[in-house]
Amino acid sequence: MSMALQSRNNKGFKTDLPAPYHINPCNQIFSTMKYGVNRVTLVGNVGELPRVSEREGEAFVANFPLATNEVWRDKEGEEVRRTEWHRIVVWNRAAEIVKQHVRKGDALYLEGKISTNSWDDKEGNKHYSTEIVCDHFLFLSPKNMQETEE
Repeated sequence: MSMALQSRNNKGFKTDLPAPYHINPCNQIFSTMKYGVNRVTLVGNVGELPRVSEREGEAFVANFPLATNEVWRDKEGEEVRRTEWHRIVVWNRAAEIVKQHVRKGDALYLEGKISTNSWDDKEGNKHYSTEIVCDHFLFLSPKNMQETEE
């Protein structure tokens, strides 16, 4: 006869593990939700030549728009295309790589987080800007893949 403890897990099934060792998936989800997840993955095309500037003499920042496309069929069966534009911000060494290799029209896969900034104009009106702060990207355009292999 086995000396293992028998108990019931949160679903009522018998198990050999003591009750404190059961993992409740809901608790894991709520634990993650407590902190949140801010993660974005985009695949799209660069809308214009990236603007790269130097901040405080040592940090580089690159800014460029990225277009993502969504295609579906409407009720009449006609193809409908919608383009969404995203403001992309890339920092430091990655910004230098963007400056050297990224051009208008290039296809990119990128990952990052959403960042929203706000400011007041001269009249006191509040304005908001949402951007994607990119921390990883991959070239999907064949010419850039060849350049990085050399």
